[in-house]
Amino acid sequence: MVVIYIAALLALALALHIFHASWSMFQTFGVNSRRWNLVIRRFAVSDAAGLFVGFASLPLGVAAPTTGPGGLPLDHRPRTHP
Repeated sequence: MVVIYIAALLALALALHIFHASWSMFQTFGVNSRRWNLVIRRFAVSDAAGLFVGFASLPLGVAAPTTGPGGLPLDHRPRTHP
């Protein structure tokens, strides 16, 4: 389920949409020339990748087995008295 969620974020909407939005933002402000294209593209890619990693970390964090039964940490073992 988590893999499907992360794939949907990446492939369907978020990363591509943010890349396009970042690229278009500079075109709107008139910064659209051969001189700045590489800088703008790198910014757009890093912006999209950063947001994807941030959004993908949430379902991964929820799905990670950090607690055991009853919400106790995995390394917690009840003490037994002799």
